[in-house]
Amino acid sequence: MHSSTDSNQQWKARFGAMQAAIDELPGQFPAVQGCALVEVASGMVVHSVGSLLKGSALAEAASDYWRHYQRHSSFFEALGPLRYCVLMHAQQRITILPCSEAMVLVLVTRDGVAIDWASALQRAGEIGALLRTL
Repeated sequence: MHSSTDSNQQWKARFGAMQAAIDELPGQFPAVQGCALVEVASGMVVHSVGSLLKGSALAEAASDYWRHYQRHSSFFEALGPLRYCVLMHAQQRITILPCSEAMVLVLVTRDGVAIDWASALQRAGEIGALLRTL
């Protein structure tokens, strides 16, 4: 039988692996200036990296875009499921990638700097897989 201390240590290790995967994103994608894992329903930031997202207000607000899609998804059915959302602002982009049904990854990226979207989606899926171990 496992003790609760062992289970707690295992959970902490898995949570740390998820945090590390998020922390690595700016190094893996040169355009990424910050990123945050956000719980969709509440807008709560689980983990963030980068100065723009450290206060969490921007990431919380950005998750509203995803909630808007969820609330109005019936209008978009003919287009198929939303894979990711890119919002172009004058200075930077906000990209929202799903990690799971409950979590999204919010990226703040430099406009004009290319991103390998397939790789970014893959990384979000990997972070989602880490979330499912918690």
